[in-house]
Order: sequence, then structure tokens, then C-alpha cells
Amino acid sequence: MKPPDWQRWCEERPVLTGRPRITCLCGSTRFMQTFHDVGSILTLQDNIVLSVGVCKHARDHGGEALGQGIADALDALHLRKIDLADDVWCLNVGGYIGESTAREIAYAMLHGKTLHWLEPARKQEALVKVKAAGLFEEPSHEN
Repeated sequence: MKPPDWQRWCEERPVLTGRPRITCLCGSTRFMQTFHDVGSILTLQDNIVLSVGVCKHARDHGGEALGQGIADALDALHLRKIDLADDVWCLNVGGYIGESTAREIAYAMLHGKTLHWLEPARKQEALVKVKAAGLFEEPSHEN
């Protein structure tokens, strides 16, 4: 995702009318700079961005350092953010999708959220991981 030409963008920017889209960022907190970069761009494009508040992988203050119970609670909280979102951005940096992110993608799919991909060429690779982990089954269209 390339940042726009900010000067031109600010000059040509339409006035926001109506309710902005709410988008949730999902990905490994190993790539916090990507969360910041994508969140900034989406915010400047008039989206309300829901992101991580605690980096699970931070050495001294991350969710994992605070204990598995805290890490699990943060994972559950992120699913509630997906509930609030209109769509979800999957930050599949280098094609990487970890267990928590795979669970979040499956959850978003089951709840009919539109998915966007940081690396769209690697989308299929991520979906294979989600399905292989048994986290998502195609919905049955039977009554």
C-alpha cells in the first residue's frame, strides 16, 4: 500500500459526509510498523481504524510477557473489534499469517466482513493456512 501524494491529496480532498467506514487491522504484532503505516494511510483516507493497543510480542510490556491469560483476553478483544468493523485489512507481511491472525481472518469471513490484503498476491496462501488449520469451513447453503 503506497502512501498518496499528501500535498495533492490535501488540496483535492473531498469533505467527509456521512458515516466513515470502520476498518480493523489484523496481522502479526511482529510487524507493528506496518500497523502504524497502514493505519495512518487509512485514517487520512477518512476511515476509523481499529488496531492493536498492546503489542503481544513486546519484550517487557507485551501481552505474552504479561501472561497467557492476558494474551488470550487481547485476542478475544480483537474479535470484538472485528465485530464493530465494516471491513478488515489483513496485514500479511511477506505472506506471514500466524495462528491468531488466521483465527481473526476466519472469524471475519464467518461474519461476512470484506477482507482487504496488504499483499493481495499472497491472499490465497493465507486462505489455505486458515482452512488447513480447520478454522473456517465454507458455509452450507442448505436450509
